[in-house]
Amino acid sequence: MTDLFLRFKAHYGFEVTFCNPYAGHEKGNVENKVGYFRRNVFVPLPVAGDTCRNEELLGGCEADWQREHYKKNVPIQLLFEDDKKALLYLLRHPFTACRYARVKTEGYGKFSIDGKYFYSSSPE
Repeated sequence: MTDLFLRFKAHYGFEVTFCNPYAGHEKGNVENKVGYFRRNVFVPLPVAGDTCRNEELLGGCEADWQREHYKKNVPIQLLFEDDKKALLYLLRHPFTACRYARVKTEGYGKFSIDGKYFYSSSPE
């Protein structure tokens, strides 16, 4: 985990569970849901700027929540309500996903951070 991600995790207080590398079957459930919505909600293909279509898409998604879960045999909306109860509250102060550092540039306006990568800036 990168330093930035560790600080993000500590700020919001959540735990991390990673999938195993080269184990595509572990993420297949999410990929199947993407395919399900592509086949059932995004047909015909939506046109950009069509606000009426946006309302139809939202209605289709909300109607899909009434469908029973394929394993648990309860409406998906009830499962989501249970998940919402387990959510943590967001903090008043958002996480700042940047780092400010004062660096010296070389003659062409390039600088390095952490000695790994070089970046360009304005020569001024």
